[in-house]
Amino acid sequence: MELFAAVFKFTYDVLNIPINAYGFTFSLWSVFLFSVVAGIVLWFIFGVLEGK
Repeated sequence: MELFAAVFKFTYDVLNIPINAYGFTFSLWSVFLFSVVAGIVLWFIFGVLEGK
């Protein structure tokens, strides 16, 4: 259980590293969530356009 907690904490720490770009600050976690949501939205849009 301690190994799982250590891996989870490491992953959490890595995903929360702040990144500054062009005056905006974001983390890898927000990039990951944005990618997932954008992928679902694009999948839905292209599914509707293709008539599936």
